Amino acid sequence: MGTVTLVDTLVGGSFYLVLPLLVFGYWLTMRDARIGAAIAGYALGVGVGVGVGKPIALAAGVGLAAAFAGVAHVDDRLGWGVSAGAAGALLGAVAGGGAATLVGAGAAVALGLAVGALAWKFPRGTLPIATSVLGGVLVVVLLTAQDGGGGGETTITNGLAAAVAVSALVGLMIQPWSAEIGDSVPPLLPLRVRNWFDLVPEGGVEDAVCPNCGQRVDPGAPYCGNCDASLAGIVGPADGATGDATGTTVTDVPDDAVAVDIPCPECGDRPIEEAATGYGVVGMLLAYRWSSRTVMGCHQCNRSRLWGLAGKNLLLGWWSIASLFANPFTVLWNLGRGAVNRGPTTKLARTLAESGVDFRYLADASEFDASDYGQHELLQRGLLRLGVAVMVADGHADPSEAAAIRDNALELFPDADRNAIEGRVTEYANATTNAAKVADGLAETLTRDGRQLALRFAAQVAVADGDVDDAEAQLLATMADELELDDGAVQNAIGSGVSTETAPDPSAAL
Repeated sequence: MGTVTLVDTLVGGSFYLVLPLLVFGYWLTMRDARIGAAIAGYALGVGVGVGVGKPIALAAGVGLAAAFAGVAHVDDRLGWGVSAGAAGALLGAVAGGGAATLVGAGAAVALGLAVGALAWKFPRGTLPIATSVLGGVLVVVLLTAQDGGGGGETTITNGLAAAVAVSALVGLMIQPWSAEIGDSVPPLLPLRVRNWFDLVPEGGVEDAVCPNCGQRVDPGAPYCGNCDASLAGIVGPADGATGDATGTTVTDVPDDAVAVDIPCPECGDRPIEEAATGYGVVGMLLAYRWSSRTVMGCHQCNRSRLWGLAGKNLLLGWWSIASLFANPFTVLWNLGRGAVNRGPTTKLARTLAESGVDFRYLADASEFDASDYGQHELLQRGLLRLGVAVMVADGHADPSEAAAIRDNALELFPDADRNAIEGRVTEYANATTNAAKVADGLAETLTRDGRQLALRFAAQVAVADGDVDDAEAQLLATMADELELDDGAVQNAIGSGVSTETAPDPSAAL
């Protein structure tokens, strides 16, 4: 009697596997393929065997759990395949009338192989849905067995269809967020979306991190070992990719920080205190245009710009049906955000770091002396970082390219200190720079004129030695893409120069 009760309890408790499969299936399988495969194998065994008897179901579950874990131990990718294949096999068996029938067995094998192959080829797209569907189907099977198969075939079919649809939808919505739990798991959300919600692993530009998944990489490798993304935009010494992942981070904001040591790009007198995002809406009768803009500066200047944006919304935001409802929220947001000085936040730190801008935190804004810094300091540091990234793209620092960085910077910023620029060039050349990440960060803060200027500056470094090699050309193309410029922008940038007559005015860049 005790053994029967134990078996009943174990099989009945399998019902609760729905939670890890539905919410954490992708993360579990990616974090350790053996764990994910073992859970999937157990769910498949119990789901297939429960119609015959609970002892059979338990034995099948334990046996398949061990077998699937063994497969995953041999190769992670095979583990991903069998984990997803379990969902297809259980779904096929139930839909075909049970694994004991010829139709059910055939459907289980066919669908299991198909879904498993998809997961082996496209794990990031297949596993979230497959693992969640496995949990949903398992619940239907166990509930049906508990009810003795009552309710009619139509009820069972409808329940199965609902379970598949709901579990797939819930898994697709939830699992991208649960995937962010572990740094060793490739994220499912695009980098831009993860930036919106502060889900990107923290780290400064000194870290060699993949521009796609945010994981630390060897910049000498052609592809990310985590998500297979191209690393063409990451250049510099490989030693930046070693050591503690948080050892060089600048995004841990001290509690006493009130500003950073960079002049406000708007007034030039006070330090940058915060980064704020404002929203604009323009109604156009049958359509409307929605835009967002991140502004960095002192609180007074940020307030002026955000309130100015609110005023623009009050004039232009009402003239379409959709914007009529959205505009009040944007006006209130811009007014409210402009009224509050949040000081330095992770958003400000990450925006600066990803723009290639090195900085220090200040505990007392009154001690800031703008005369110690050059004009357009924020833009200058970002351009220098991009220029150095191009210079070391071929593996070494060329003297002619270093001179081009200095001379072009002095052309754009005539009041800048020559020695300070040369010192920054040397400092940046000895660090790992993720050029794609820097360009993407600059795209967030620069106007279109500013983005064109950034690409022109980088292009002039590439042509300084008289030859634009393949690595430099690929890097410039990557930068143009991250700066949201069109396909012809690179060729235009190479021939344009950065003299004050031909380049956009730095004052219009931010």
